[in-house]
Amino acid sequence: MSVASTGLSLDTDTDRRRAEAAPLAPAVERWLFWALVVATILPVWTTTYFPTQDGPIHLYIVHLLDNYLQGTMGLAADYYRLNPAVEPNLAFYAIGLALVQVFDLLTVEKLYVSGLALALCLAVRSAVRAINPQAVVYSLLVAPTAFHYFVHMGFYNYCLAIAAAVFAVPFCLRRLDDLSAKNLALMGLVALSTIVIHLMAFLVLALGVGLAVVWRALLELRDGTPFAATLRATFDRGWRLGLAAAPALVLALTFFVRYGLTSSSEHDVTGDGLVGMVTLVSFDDREFWLMLPWLAAFYGLVVYTLYRQFRAGTLWQSALWALLPLALLFLFFFNPVSTRRITLADRFIPFIVYFAIIWFATVTPSRLVARLVVAAAVVSTLATAGFRLWIYDRLDGDIQRYLAVAEVMGSEGTVLPLHLHHPPRGSDHAALPYLHAGAHLAHQQGLLYLRASLLSTTRFGYFPFNYREEVDPFRHVAYRLDAGPPEVDLLNYVENTPGEIDYVMLSPAPTEVFDDPLIDSIREQLAAGWERVRGPAEATSELYRRLAETNATLAVD
Repeated sequence: MSVASTGLSLDTDTDRRRAEAAPLAPAVERWLFWALVVATILPVWTTTYFPTQDGPIHLYIVHLLDNYLQGTMGLAADYYRLNPAVEPNLAFYAIGLALVQVFDLLTVEKLYVSGLALALCLAVRSAVRAINPQAVVYSLLVAPTAFHYFVHMGFYNYCLAIAAAVFAVPFCLRRLDDLSAKNLALMGLVALSTIVIHLMAFLVLALGVGLAVVWRALLELRDGTPFAATLRATFDRGWRLGLAAAPALVLALTFFVRYGLTSSSEHDVTGDGLVGMVTLVSFDDREFWLMLPWLAAFYGLVVYTLYRQFRAGTLWQSALWALLPLALLFLFFFNPVSTRRITLADRFIPFIVYFAIIWFATVTPSRLVARLVVAAAVVSTLATAGFRLWIYDRLDGDIQRYLAVAEVMGSEGTVLPLHLHHPPRGSDHAALPYLHAGAHLAHQQGLLYLRASLLSTTRFGYFPFNYREEVDPFRHVAYRLDAGPPEVDLLNYVENTPGEIDYVMLSPAPTEVFDDPLIDSIREQLAAGWERVRGPAEATSELYRRLAETNATLAVD
């Protein structure tokens, strides 16, 4: 598409006059951007463990891949098989595998999440600058949100997909007017890259390009092009783009064939999650209040952009950049499908937010608005960075105390952590950093982690390794092994499958839940086949070791 038709440059004489009174010199704004990026990344490097829910499992997968390539799988070969399918979420493992040749896995994780924040900030900044260099101040709004809920949930491939889509959509739109062999090859390569990162990146890219093609057809009809000619031109663009994206489309379709489509398990029909930006809260509702300046700026800019475009008569001209966030907003409310009944509504929010910030750039901010944006970005970045310094330190201590029993564990065998109770969270919508912290024992202690839910084909399965069905704990011990407490059958696993449970870790539970029949069942089963091992005084978890004889009933303190 041409510059005029896409809205890649929309500043007018009025916009330029407004920009003359910009509140920050370009060099100052640039330094401020980098200062905010550094401030938002800094807390990551202040702790031993980066607090994330699924992150330890992803590190465990990198550990398995590294051992597989070196031919040192050992016991793990009896429990896992390599997934032969090319799944659309491989980026973290490729990057992690390269980094682990130089750094330990905990450092790899910190480098990766720091890179996520940097990539997202730069991707939005690049898109904003391409549309309107005078509106680059809007890119400051990304830093306070870079460590959102999904980063702390450990959805590492999905998080990279957000930055990938923000980069890929403008990249492809700039080439729609010249579908030469070179540009089609570049667009096909970008499409393939997005789906290797994560399926969501490719779907957002396909949606953005598809909307742009339809929008171009509407513009041609508005300008008087005959309908038949417009239809032929649109079909020609469509099939060439489809051919370029064919490898990515094949990967997407084979994924859905393997795992099928289901209804999404939840819908936010009220819009509360979007209005309150639930993805800004990772651990505690206080995070919402710290982000109030940012929220005020964001929603204020929605109104401001619409008002300015209406006054200037540019609503139609700049509508292309509004179409994608509007389409994603529609999917947030009404998307009917998913796979594995995964909730998708909240996963549209980051894409809506960042493509909305790109849409803001279709209007050059006044000096007052730019100052307010700077103030909101600085206050929210510093507030959230300060909060994360505190919460990361607290959670890091909790994880270290939970894993302290590693001192009395061997360097071989399997470990099954069970949670007797999930402690109260600071928010109903919060990550649980301790949930899979036991996976760290794999790369630190050499043990095999038996509660890697991502590797079970009964739960997920679309990752580089899967449990072998005959020893899958989610088939033979409990489907909801990560519940607190779960309903388990430990003796069935060790007596009727080839698998073993050498160690069981129990998380602490408050006295008020001690009468839970599920907890009683777990302790009875442990008494029948495992012995209590006394750990260090600071350890918050209980450790049980498999007895030599299956029917032993002695529990040793």
